[in-house]
Amino acid sequence: MDNQTNTTTNPEDNKVLAEELKQQGNEEFKKNNYTRAIELYTKAINLHSQEASYYSNRAACYQKIKKYYKCIEDTDEALRIDPNFTKASRRKAQALLAIGKFKDALNILKSILTIDPKDKTIQQDVQEVKQAEEYFKELEANINNGNYPVALSYIQKLFTICPDFEQLQFKRVEILVRMEKVAEAVKLSTDLMNDHQNNTDFLYSRALAIFYNGQADLAKKTLTKALQLDPDSSKCMQLKKKLNKFDDFKEKANEAFKRGDYEEAIKYYTDSLELDPGYKSYNSIIFANRAAAQMKLTKYQEALADVDKSIELNADYAKAYFRRGEIKILLEDFEDAVRDFKKVHQLDPQYAGIREKIHETEKAAKKAARKDYYKILGVSKEATEEEIKKAYKKGALKWHPDKNNESEEAMKLAEKNFKDLQEAYSVISDPKKRQQYDSGMDLNDIGGHGGMNFHDMFGGGIDPSMFFNMGGMGGGFGHGGGHRGGRSPFEGFSSGGGMPGFSFSFNRR
Repeated sequence: MDNQTNTTTNPEDNKVLAEELKQQGNEEFKKNNYTRAIELYTKAINLHSQEASYYSNRAACYQKIKKYYKCIEDTDEALRIDPNFTKASRRKAQALLAIGKFKDALNILKSILTIDPKDKTIQQDVQEVKQAEEYFKELEANINNGNYPVALSYIQKLFTICPDFEQLQFKRVEILVRMEKVAEAVKLSTDLMNDHQNNTDFLYSRALAIFYNGQADLAKKTLTKALQLDPDSSKCMQLKKKLNKFDDFKEKANEAFKRGDYEEAIKYYTDSLELDPGYKSYNSIIFANRAAAQMKLTKYQEALADVDKSIELNADYAKAYFRRGEIKILLEDFEDAVRDFKKVHQLDPQYAGIREKIHETEKAAKKAARKDYYKILGVSKEATEEEIKKAYKKGALKWHPDKNNESEEAMKLAEKNFKDLQEAYSVISDPKKRQQYDSGMDLNDIGGHGGMNFHDMFGGGIDPSMFFNMGGMGGGFGHGGGHRGGRSPFEGFSSGGGMPGFSFSFNRR
């Protein structure tokens, strides 16, 4: 008797055949061939459906292959036939424990102990249920206290006792979210979806994971389905309410920004950030948006702090790097701005206008690294020719080395500043060179600017190394082996002649 069940019209004969099938099933069970044993017990049941042991034995097979709900169904049937079948009762308690039904399992075990209070095996089962209950309490306490790694350790302990406790998987998803392992949480919830898509607790954990993954709309749809299944689920209602608040604050902030009410926008962005500090993907966006409002109010340091926080929360947020680059430009930190724009290009090569932005900022960085000739002369970028000449005279009087000879250090500083002054004037006083300088051209490419052009200034025929005495001062400018002692070939300032725009003249000897 193997693949076919040979039934007869004689109930007694069927009982005999069923008993033979049971014995065969027992042999397969001993060999760990549980699927084959289930087939044989099922055939026995088909021949004689009122034998409790057949259901109990088949339940044992389901327990071995971790089909605990089927195990419970069979033990229920066995106990319907024989309410005092202790073996079936214990098997049901074990299956209930495996799926996390602590209270139900404990009640069954206690009822068995009323029949035989000294049954050591049942007493051990009771202790195992109580241990699982204690683990679950610790799990809940550590979740509430934010001790998520410890909570995960209790989940592992519980799985050794309750291998099909589905709530543990849902709680693991929630814990992974809280531990900022959002991608892992989303993957786990996706793996669980086919078997639990109509379970409210699962749908809550799924909504939480995809919400923190930045999919707020999908999270709302998931919560809507959960509340259709269980309209009284408080945690689902609370999460959906939080999502609606996020949307409300964000919408109000964006509307305020569009109408130019940046202070109001900052207020709503701040309110939004306070809803859930752990919602990193969303908060990263809000920090970047608040930075934009700060920029409009020229609060660049506050804007920089916000965008730094945005990047801290999401290191792959290209828009935040772009915004930080814009802030760095406003703070004239061009080199850092270039680095941020290059990061944007690395994260998103198709980011609108990023190549042009990098080029422009590199040019600005190069320009900023040059000597600031306007600053050296002490004039604005809009200075007139006359203002430039007056500024040069003032600088020349201030930094002439013969007026700064109290120490070697003072003379070296004066010589450097005097040389820079000459260089600045030679470029800014020449309209063509000035235009080249203002356009950002490299100093080395600006034609003929390398220091003061004395030939142009004094009409040629004069040794540029021999400069002038400052009014009434002895000793010349010592550049290039000049006349530090004795009289200079150029004496005194006077009001007549000389270089246009200057109130001094040079007299040849």
